[in-house]
Amino acid sequence: MKYFIFLLPIILWNYHCIAQTNSIVDIQENGFNDKQKHFIFEKIKSYPQHSQLAIAIMTDGEVHYYGVELEKDSIVEVNNADHLFEIGSITKVFTAALLAEMVVSNKMQLDDSIQQYLPFPIAINEKITLKQLSNHSSGLPRLPSNLDLYKVDINNPYKDYGEEKLKEYLTHHIALSNRPGEKYDYSNLGTGLLGYILTLYTNVDYENLLHQFIFSKYNMSHSSTQYASELGHLVVGLNSFGQPTTNWDLNVLRGAGDIKSTVRDLSYFATAIMDESNTALQMTTEANFKVNSKMDIGLGWHITNQSDGENILWHNGGTGGYTSCIALNKEAKQAAVVLSNVSAFHKDMDLIEQLCFELLDSLRED
Repeated sequence: MKYFIFLLPIILWNYHCIAQTNSIVDIQENGFNDKQKHFIFEKIKSYPQHSQLAIAIMTDGEVHYYGVELEKDSIVEVNNADHLFEIGSITKVFTAALLAEMVVSNKMQLDDSIQQYLPFPIAINEKITLKQLSNHSSGLPRLPSNLDLYKVDINNPYKDYGEEKLKEYLTHHIALSNRPGEKYDYSNLGTGLLGYILTLYTNVDYENLLHQFIFSKYNMSHSSTQYASELGHLVVGLNSFGQPTTNWDLNVLRGAGDIKSTVRDLSYFATAIMDESNTALQMTTEANFKVNSKMDIGLGWHITNQSDGENILWHNGGTGGYTSCIALNKEAKQAAVVLSNVSAFHKDMDLIEQLCFELLDSLRED
């Protein structure tokens, strides 16, 4: 803690210099105004050295990118729009989009029972539907009980959780927190299971499903569940102490959080979400379950109900070395994306989500 106390005045001084000397050039080059940069600088100063933020803002199809890094006690601008970050649970909206593609092509139905698609019986009688896996109302817990976080490699906790362990859980250990369809209960297991079912049904692995139905269609050329160097530069993830950490492999639950992407690619996806003629993606954004008085959920997307009647679609994500957030206002055709190499276990990781919503709100004020 003493490190950050002594570092703070230095960071604030550097913020002042950047804001004063480069603001005119930056506005011309990337479209971020001083207020938006202030939001960004105020957030990154809380993080360790070499923390990066890659940011995109979009208004009516016009997208601007901005990147910063905390380096040698200074906040410096970096060109990282095409650099890869783990996006964690934002992956869930892509799994939902794959489900929607199956539905619009009449290959699956949202209310189909998962038992129709599994080659083995599960150890409960209650019907769980594909929709319930995607909107977190299945009653499944956040994680399967045979994934013991006290015994795994905490730096890569899912890597050994393969197909056989998932089958073992479903056939012997499955237990619901509540009856399907009764309550919202966020579940990595549920969306991971949905991704697994989609691969079983299509006989295509998750990576190739993403490329076939999403990445290729929306020009997301840098996105993947793999780490191939030809995709682009992968920003090194940092643990909660600011040290380089292991990338995560979600194995059989990859549909819950295995995608690596860039702010440019995610801005392309946000643009596609804005397209009212895109039947599959529009299906994912339609509310189908009420979380509480202020929030609904669709297929993957959380939907916050604004006081002015407009709705904000959003999802966040976090892994051991990264935190992310995407938020969209479809009515205003505005979006914000923030990717970082700030660990989801960092005490101030929630500032990434705050920044994303602050940037989106700032677009409405322009």
